[in-house]
Amino acid sequence: AYVAGVVSGLAPLGYRIYSFGNESLRGRRQNFCTHLGFLSTAEKVRLFNKVEFYLDASNYEGLGLLLMESIRCGVIPLYRYNGGTAH
Repeated sequence: AYVAGVVSGLAPLGYRIYSFGNESLRGRRQNFCTHLGFLSTAEKVRLFNKVEFYLDASNYEGLGLLLMESIRCGVIPLYRYNGGTAH
């Protein structure tokens, strides 16, 4: 609920919000978010090279690979301090 509140507050400020991954979660996203489905590695890199921020809203990340990929592309990561992202 917290993440949805933060993200919904960004759209009116002109931020375009994209999500990707599990399609079953699509119904939980609102009109302010464009869902891209599952992305290949090349597609994720293209997306990361176009955005300013990467928000990882996972409750737990074992390794935090997407976080590392986003940083490599120059994106500012926003994430919860848990699991692999805490190290």
